[in-house]
Amino acid sequence: STNSSPPQSHEISPSSSLSSSRSKKQTSQYNTQDTNNNRLSYYCDKEIISLSQLNCSLLIGGYSGDLQHHVVIGGKNYLRLLINVNTIKTFADTIATGLSNGVVSIYKISPNGQSKVTGKYSDHNRTINSLDFIESENQLLSGSQDGTIKLWDLRSSSTKPVMTVQANLHSDPIRACQYSPHSAVRNKICVLSVHDSGALCKFDL
Repeated sequence: STNSSPPQSHEISPSSSLSSSRSKKQTSQYNTQDTNNNRLSYYCDKEIISLSQLNCSLLIGGYSGDLQHHVVIGGKNYLRLLINVNTIKTFADTIATGLSNGVVSIYKISPNGQSKVTGKYSDHNRTINSLDFIESENQLLSGSQDGTIKLWDLRSSSTKPVMTVQANLHSDPIRACQYSPHSAVRNKICVLSVHDSGALCKFDL
């Protein structure tokens, strides 16, 4: 069944406390419901660069039940900083964002829809183009314009990567990197990457 109420938007920001009047204003700016074909349309006043889906139950005022599926939007100045959210990856109640300044920011979403920054990780020196979680919210891969893939332990107090890998024959920018559960090597993490040159690489970490 389709809920007749329009969807609400919650901007991810370093400060999770927003006044109720401001939230209502943002909701009216960003969202509307297209009655044709029962489609939902989102209108944002910022340029959208990346989208992801958050499969985590939230309890938000105005709805009669738990909300299970949400769209997470990233783009220019979505963190109220002069940088871009270039890519987004979600796992349960965790959101990872890759920024244009090479920083990975991690957010936790509470059941009421509020966000909290739980970590910032910096070792890339160019834009992050791709992120992927490895089977849980504790390990994250990042691929960057600097040609490297980094493995992060999000449980660690260190803000530096556990491992950095780069292709032996080239160092061109990474467009996408992804964890694969089908490693041919026992007890190894298999990572696939696609590069600007069109090369497809496989790493066993």
